[in-house]
Amino acid sequence: PGTPVVLVADADAQRGRELAAKCTALGWSPLLAVDALQAVTFANRTRPDLVVLHTRLPGGNGLGALQR
Repeated sequence: PGTPVVLVADADAQRGRELAAKCTALGWSPLLAVDALQAVTFANRTRPDLVVLHTRLPGGNGLGALQR
């Protein structure tokens, strides 16, 4: 039911936008986070269907964000 949501967390804005554009082309609704805190906040609010985390994010790393 509904469009699947993917959370893309990457400090590199260009890379994040490129990945988000590819997700959109595949019919996914992307959310773009630029740091660990934003990624955790978005994940808790939206409960995305898929999360793509970069391992090095400002405010913590992707693995730490995943544990939260």
